[in-house]
Amino acid sequence: MKIRFALLMVAALLSVASAAATAPPAGGGAAPAAVATATSATSSFSPACGTSLASLGAADISPAAVSLSAYNTCGSCSRNPCQGATYGTLCGFSGGQYGYCLSPLGDNCSDGITWKCQCWYGPLP
Repeated sequence: MKIRFALLMVAALLSVASAAATAPPAGGGAAPAAVATATSATSSFSPACGTSLASLGAADISPAAVSLSAYNTCGSCSRNPCQGATYGTLCGFSGGQYGYCLSPLGDNCSDGITWKCQCWYGPLP
């Protein structure tokens, strides 16, 4: 609960700060010299020797995309029959209850993306 409140407060402060930054100056005059200097310094920025911002591609700026379906997959470290199955898939029926491929403790495989699933019957711990 405290984390949600803290995140809400940070979001509120950031939105107030961004609104203040985009508002025109109160005096109606020209922009301060510090802002003009920062803008001119940014345009001459070069991330590496001999590389300009215009020559950078999207792959250089952002990390490689990971498919969202990878986060719903039971990994190779899962128990049978859940290896490679989609998280929450029906995997069995025993004792009058259905079993689903779940990670009851929320563990991930060593790749850090896929779930360590097992065929789980009943409520989660």
